[in-house]
Amino acid sequence: MFFRQLILELDPAFIMPDSKGVKAVINTAYNFTFKALVDLLQPVTSVSLTLDLWTARSHHGFLGTTCSYLDEKYDLHEIALTLSYLRYPHTADNIQDAIEEVLNNWNL
Repeated sequence: MFFRQLILELDPAFIMPDSKGVKAVINTAYNFTFKALVDLLQPVTSVSLTLDLWTARSHHGFLGTTCSYLDEKYDLHEIALTLSYLRYPHTADNIQDAIEEVLNNWNL
């Protein structure tokens, strides 16, 4: 409450965004960026994936996936594709399913 009063005193014309508005902006930006990155990867013929799997203190598993590739000028590009939840138990089958979902979502 104090923060809102401070902002109002600093700039009465500023409208403080609510959580729904912030989530909408993030969702719109993600959808735009996701499509742009998928389109950027379409002409790429080979990629290297880096996977990082860990378990949080809450015993929830997460899989981070990064894609690296060289363009026609041999410049290295890296894209953080996803940070996704991994179903428990963290068996080979569940890890395989998570990786295949990333590959399908990104058309790789």
